[in-house]
Amino acid sequence: MRQALSVAVAQPRCVAHDVAADARAHAEAVRAADARVVVFPEMSLSGYELDAEPVAPDDERLAPIIAACAETGTLALVGAPVPGPAPDDLARATFTA
Repeated sequence: MRQALSVAVAQPRCVAHDVAADARAHAEAVRAADARVVVFPEMSLSGYELDAEPVAPDDERLAPIIAACAETGTLALVGAPVPGPAPDDLARATFTA
């Protein structure tokens, strides 16, 4: 028997250039969504600032999102600037349990 896939789109209140605060807000949204997949906007981890520093996938500030996904069994798609060859590289990071 198939199980329904619940998908949520979330836009938490973000703080410019504060990845730690934004990660906490994303984690709260993951927990509140009650969905298997939660999708966040592009650049939401940097407060939508185009000049934000890149965020590495293993950045400790992302721990709240990872913990929220582990607790809820959720897959979160989170947007952030990432290290890359161009200064304006963007990516969607995927966190799951």
